Amino acid sequence: MEDRFYIYLLLILFIAHGWRGTFDPSSHPLNKFDFDIIVGADGRRSALKGFKGKEFRGKLAIGITVNFVNRNSKEEARVEEISGVAFIFNQQFFQDLKDTTGIDLENIVYYKDETHYFVMCAKKNSLLQKGVIKKVTVI
Repeated sequence: MEDRFYIYLLLILFIAHGWRGTFDPSSHPLNKFDFDIIVGADGRRSALKGFKGKEFRGKLAIGITVNFVNRNSKEEARVEEISGVAFIFNQQFFQDLKDTTGIDLENIVYYKDETHYFVMCAKKNSLLQKGVIKKVTVI
């Protein structure tokens, strides 16, 4: 076991150009790496300390929250925010997203500030088909 290299994510810090993790051992090269995206998909025991979230139990959809670094480029400035839209209110928008990406969403929110902030509920079957989820196990 001593020859194995274990890395534990201890803390996520926001810095000027993105996020930085704290890894063990302290000499690990990832301690100097800036992350543009952080994805926490570990359920109610979230390892991403400092990021607030809510858990909603659903059988057919999975809630996803994602933050990307906002570099304040001209291209990013042109992207319009989505204040919250559900499938029932704009079915064509969601069908176009599904046709383009293969992911079937129930709703989506997008805001930009220090980060690009997305919240969405994706249907579990589309995530399975795209390989985002490898296996479903009921506990």
